[in-house]
Amino acid sequence: MEPMNNATDLLLDTSGRVMAMEFALKVIIATHPEPAKLAARWREQATKLIDVAMDNPLYATNASYRDGLNGTLERLSQHLEAGS
Repeated sequence: MEPMNNATDLLLDTSGRVMAMEFALKVIIATHPEPAKLAARWREQATKLIDVAMDNPLYATNASYRDGLNGTLERLSQHLEAGS
């Protein structure tokens, strides 16, 4: 039973870290002095970020990973566009 607890703990720890980073990015987005420039820069870089992510074997083989990554990128895009 110990390995399952360790895997669960690792998953929950990772989930908490991702949520904290998302919260931090929301604050950065909301307080950026030039939100339109930030959104434009995001649009310029988003395709490159997605291309890099797609190179990860997990992207092709694991729907949970792919859905989590795509969902998070979409939420960040929405926050950036709302702030611009």
